[in-house]
Amino acid sequence: MGALLLFFVLQKSHILPGENSKLFFLGPLVKNMSISETPESYKKEFLIINTSYDRMLVPHYENVLGEADFKGLQRGNIDILDREKLARFFKRIKIFQNYRYIICNVLFDQPSEYDNDLLSSISNTQNIVVAQGEDINRLLPEFRALNLGLDAIYTPGGSFSKYRLFEKSGDRLLKSMPLKMYEALYDKKIDDGFFFSRLNGSLIFNDFTPEYEVKNDAVIRPIDLGDILLFDDAHLAELTKGKIIIIGDYYNNLKKTVYDPKTPSHLILLNAFLALEKGYPKISFGLVASLLLIFLFFSFLIITKQSKVESRIFKFPLLGGLVGGASYVLAMSFFSILINAIFGSNFNLVYMGVFFYLENIVVNRHFHYLRIKRRLNIGPRSGRKRKPTT
Repeated sequence: MGALLLFFVLQKSHILPGENSKLFFLGPLVKNMSISETPESYKKEFLIINTSYDRMLVPHYENVLGEADFKGLQRGNIDILDREKLARFFKRIKIFQNYRYIICNVLFDQPSEYDNDLLSSISNTQNIVVAQGEDINRLLPEFRALNLGLDAIYTPGGSFSKYRLFEKSGDRLLKSMPLKMYEALYDKKIDDGFFFSRLNGSLIFNDFTPEYEVKNDAVIRPIDLGDILLFDDAHLAELTKGKIIIIGDYYNNLKKTVYDPKTPSHLILLNAFLALEKGYPKISFGLVASLLLIFLFFSFLIITKQSKVESRIFKFPLLGGLVGGASYVLAMSFFSILINAIFGSNFNLVYMGVFFYLENIVVNRHFHYLRIKRRLNIGPRSGRKRKPTT
């Protein structure tokens, strides 16, 4: 049970792994090999609007004076999304409102002259979530009443490995944008917990590795905001019909992931939503039972007298390496791939292999000490002494 608890702790942790982390995610990587490109069907589901090249220059304010005076001290200028264009886009799609949902992955943290017009157009737009950032106080005060969702994508060591569905700030539950979209589209509410939560009648992990279904390829090409405004209403209505629309900086807001060194944040958000939609983070009885059996087996290997285990179990080639301990990591990598294939869950079990390896060394330290001495031919030799020759 201790090993199972440790597994849940590691599953929640975003500290590990570091930048070079492919070894720790063999399950999703192997499965990703079978998906060479974004499925064509997703063309009808998603529309990505890029804002990288639609910018405007505004005064840059450092919020040093606090809530009473948001603008604070002016320090030069800064380029932000062209909010006049964004306001025009929202006004135009309001005419037909045939889209499915909108993720506006834009942080409104600097004022502009078009804010009142933009705020009015967003407020009149249905089925939309706007990026909040980790600190809501960074947002302009007038934008804080919108339907906000966390845009945080954690990259410890420089690489994204797991997505977090929500954060807790005191008594407040700060939900991510994919989670808010899922709740709205399926009329569900998450019952939050620490290690796992309940959603749609099932237990799910709060932190998980999404699969790379929507890829950075040519299947779903981003359309620049300035270009999409040139379309007539009929073309625009056809383009947005039944789509999940995600708006933001596609080419500059990049993250290194286990799949791709330069993955647009848009795709991480969409793939996190698809994981929720398909139930990939789900915790089933079969999954927990399988993990428990795996951990019990390795615990049995550790607590059993090593010389006895070595002679009876580890004489088989595939198991023999487990006596030395290094193969614990390889064994757990194999189980990661197996669990991913059976349950569709992307888990990192390699750290559990390291844990059992270290536990084996501590518990059976005398056995390993003698074993190393034999291998290095250290100490007095056993056996009969040879008679001296005359």
